[in-house]
Amino acid sequence: MVKRNLFNFFRNKGFYLAIGVCALAIVAVAGVVNYQSSMQDQQIAENAAGFEDVPESASGADAVADNRTEDNDYDMDYTEGYNADEVQEILNEMQEEAARAQSDAIAANSGEVSGVDGAQTSGEEDQESTGESAQSTFAGFDGTQKMSWPVQGDILLDYSMDTTVYYKTLDQYKCNPGVLIATSINTPVNAAYEGTVASVTNDAALGTVVTIDMGNGYQASYGQLKDVTVEAGNTVEKGQTIGTVAQPTKYFGEEGSHLYFQLTKDGQPTDPKTFME
Repeated sequence: MVKRNLFNFFRNKGFYLAIGVCALAIVAVAGVVNYQSSMQDQQIAENAAGFEDVPESASGADAVADNRTEDNDYDMDYTEGYNADEVQEILNEMQEEAARAQSDAIAANSGEVSGVDGAQTSGEEDQESTGESAQSTFAGFDGTQKMSWPVQGDILLDYSMDTTVYYKTLDQYKCNPGVLIATSINTPVNAAYEGTVASVTNDAALGTVVTIDMGNGYQASYGQLKDVTVEAGNTVEKGQTIGTVAQPTKYFGEEGSHLYFQLTKDGQPTDPKTFME
């Protein structure tokens, strides 16, 4: 009895239920169609970017204007409007221009390198020339040249390495490896020969001593000096003033003011008078 009543209910109400289900289906389908239509319109709008309608008189009712530029279309073919020969001619001109630019760059670099090489070569030649000039100027004393007297005056104590001579202040006889030339205090002392200053030293007996290397093992020493104008490493010319005569040290007080002048060859004393002018 209950089953029959339930059957009769659904049979009487089934028509309305069917209508409700159909209405829901229609609404769903309409929504899907509307969504698809919206997406299609958006896609069409995007595809139409860069184009616009043109009057029918331009080239037909369906014609559109090409509004593409470098900013909105990177796939544009900018050779449009040129035939193959014109395009090839443009390419050839571009290649020639690139070749000329490369050639100019190479030439510029070559000029810079040549300038540097030239400057280096010139500098080396100048250095060699200067070196040759210095060598010719300071060829070195070899014993065949003549030295000038560093001061003018009488010889107080002569060179003597074979026999002894008497030293008045010391009151004794000794060998003398140089010469003592009598002269006044403050007398300028000149280089006997050109060369390079080997040293400037102070000695208890000889006072301030300037030693000049004249080359080939020859050295000249000047003692009892003051107001020295040179220092080690300086080059001097023959006759150049290197200082003045000083008050003699206590070891030569009785001999009076003088210049001590000594010549050595390979460290061994030799008589300077042999080589004087």
